[in-house]
Amino acid sequence: MGVKKKKEMQVAVLTICCQDLETLKSFADVEGKNLASLLLRCVQLTDGVSQIHYVKQIVPLLEKVDKNGVCDPTIQSCLDILAGIYLSLSLKNPLKKVLASSLNSLPEFFLPEAVHRFTSRLQEELSTTDLYSYRKVIDNISSCMENFNLVLNSGLSYSFVSVLHFLQKSLIEILEENRQVLYVGICVKRAGNHIIQTQLMNDLLVGIRVSMMLVQKVQDFQGNLWKASNSPIWQHMCGLLSIFTKFLSDVDCTSVPEWFMSSCRSLCCGNVSGSAVLFLCQGTLAMLDWQNGSMGRSGEALLLDTAHVLFTLSSQIKEPTLEMFLSRIMASWTNSAIQVLESSSPSLRDKPEWEFKYSWETFGICLYPLGTSIGCSETPNQNHVQKPSPNAPAHCGRCSFGP
Repeated sequence: MGVKKKKEMQVAVLTICCQDLETLKSFADVEGKNLASLLLRCVQLTDGVSQIHYVKQIVPLLEKVDKNGVCDPTIQSCLDILAGIYLSLSLKNPLKKVLASSLNSLPEFFLPEAVHRFTSRLQEELSTTDLYSYRKVIDNISSCMENFNLVLNSGLSYSFVSVLHFLQKSLIEILEENRQVLYVGICVKRAGNHIIQTQLMNDLLVGIRVSMMLVQKVQDFQGNLWKASNSPIWQHMCGLLSIFTKFLSDVDCTSVPEWFMSSCRSLCCGNVSGSAVLFLCQGTLAMLDWQNGSMGRSGEALLLDTAHVLFTLSSQIKEPTLEMFLSRIMASWTNSAIQVLESSSPSLRDKPEWEFKYSWETFGICLYPLGTSIGCSETPNQNHVQKPSPNAPAHCGRCSFGP
């Protein structure tokens, strides 16, 4: 049997614009020992793997520089170019993570300048008007949240309103472009339209995911701005909420609080599909913080309401893919419920015993039909579930218990 050759790592070469190249040449020292000289040698290479070696030398070099180096125009320009290089690299390029690791490890006194330079470069990215460049910017926002530490991530916080504005604008335009491509595909049947539509739909889904990640990660920096209905943050958040709602359904409705109605009109009433409700339950469980009792009474009531909705869906959903998805969301609900119980929530302790116990035990019974579809043969003990009081709300249609 032949010996398999080890697959070589493929690394695309990083490049910089002519202006940045000239900047490095002007700051490079004769001895070739400063940061500009190091970066110049790096960008002149034609092998991405070799460039990784040079990127890893950035931090050791800067560790030899004293605090006065922060005011050195050479280092300031190099930090600016490094920020531009990071944003120019694709998500799949290993150089991106290596560079992120180097930036995270910068000496502390260089971090404020690095954040400033990075924020400036990011603002330039956010100003693009090319719809087919939006995905690259969205990917960069995502990579910043995933790869950078808290200090460098503060660049996103400083640009938070601009980032929200960009995400709202890009999602609106991508959604509209997708509709136009779909219309042309139906009316003209132009070859290749389905490929473009698939790409746009994927861009839209990634944009929605990144938007939710951003809101979760950056909200701690914004203080009371979340609560001011006249603030740009509030307006952009409502705009994003409206886009999410349009993506889930397209039904008209009537009354609830005005700000929520304007953002989520199609979810307030009307016939929302079971799959849309399922995704809303997933978002509820994934995006809210169920630990340490931080949700309070209203949040914990929402947790119980979510269980009741999932009970109902378990009797309605018949598609195998959605059933599997439902089982995962039920597992997620269980984890959230455990977190609430571990927080010794007074609001749950004050509830009638039957309400929470019945929700939990009935939940196990509802899991059974889904479990059998994926090979589980363990039958739950239905006799263990006690019948609730006559004042209890209606529950799952599959269960034989109820008022």
